[in-house]
Amino acid sequence: MIESRYLEDFRHNEYLDIRFLILSDSRHPKIEMTYNYYSMHGFYGTSDDLNDLENEKNFINNGKKTLSSIALWYLAFEGFINSLCKVVCHLNGKKVDPILRKEIGSRFSFLIKELQYNEMKIKKSGIYNRMNEFRQYRNELFHDRNIGEEINFSKTNFSSIPFMSNQTDTFQAILIYLEVVTLFRYVFTGLDIMPNISIGNSSILHFDKLDSLYNKYLRPYFEKVLVKHNLKTKLNLDIANFASLPPSEIVQQGEIVIIGRREQEEKFKHALNQSQTTIGLDTYTQIVKDYNLPEGHTSGENFIIDWESFRQSKFPMRR
Repeated sequence: MIESRYLEDFRHNEYLDIRFLILSDSRHPKIEMTYNYYSMHGFYGTSDDLNDLENEKNFINNGKKTLSSIALWYLAFEGFINSLCKVVCHLNGKKVDPILRKEIGSRFSFLIKELQYNEMKIKKSGIYNRMNEFRQYRNELFHDRNIGEEINFSKTNFSSIPFMSNQTDTFQAILIYLEVVTLFRYVFTGLDIMPNISIGNSSILHFDKLDSLYNKYLRPYFEKVLVKHNLKTKLNLDIANFASLPPSEIVQQGEIVIIGRREQEEKFKHALNQSQTTIGLDTYTQIVKDYNLPEGHTSGENFIIDWESFRQSKFPMRR
C-alpha cells in the first residue's frame, strides 16, 4: 500500500546531484549553484521551442516556451553572478546583502574588482552593454511595462517588442549568458564552473558542459531548422571568440570546492505508481472532442460577453 503524502512536502526535495560551491573553511556556508539548475531547464525549454519550429506546417511557430526559456536563461545568468558574489564576499570578509541589492552591472563590476582583473579591458569588449540590454529585456518581460512603443536594442538582437519573442531572442539570451560564464569559468583555480547539463536516455545519464552542448546540439539544431524552412537570422551564433579570464590570484587551489548530494534523504523517498498512463492527453483529447466542431474549424478569441448588444452600442471608439 502506498502512503499518501502532500505534494507540498516535496518542495524542498533534495534529489541527486545538487551542486554547491563551498569554501573549504567550514565556518563559511555552502552556496547552492542555482544557475546550474536553471541552465538545465533553459536548455530543454529551448530544445522544445526549436522542435515547435522544426515541425510546424502552417506558420512560423515562435515556440510555446520561448518566454519562459528566456526567463530561465536570465535566472541562470543572475544566479551565476550572485553565486560568485557570495563566494567573493566570504573570501574578502564583506557583507553579501548590500552587494546583491545592486543592479546586475554593479555586481559584475564588483566581481571584476574584487578578483583583481582589469575592468577597463573587459569593458572594451562591449559585454556591459549586452548585459544591460539583457536586463532591460528581462524587465520588459517580467514587469509588462510596455505601452505600445517599440524598444531600440542597439547592442543586441533582441526583439523591439519583447513579448513577441521567438527563438532568435532565446539564442541572444543564451549567447550573453555563455559570454559571461565563459569569462569567469576558470577564476577559481582548479575548477571549471561552466554549468553542466544532464543528457542521456533510458539507459545512461551523462553530464556535459553547456558550451559544448551549445556547439554540438543547440546551434546546429537551430541552423538546420532555419535551412529547412528557408529562414535566416542576423544573429551571430558563434561563441569561439568568447574569452576566459585566468584564475584569480586571490584564490588558492583547494580553497573553494564543489560538493554534490549523491544520496536522496530518506524523508524524501516516496514510492510511485509504475503504471504508464495518459491522463493529461486523454483529458485534453476529450475536451476537444466535446466541442463537436467540424474539421478545419477556426475560431477567434472570445473576450466579449454579449456580441449583439456590444455591436449595437452607440459609443464612438476612443482615439
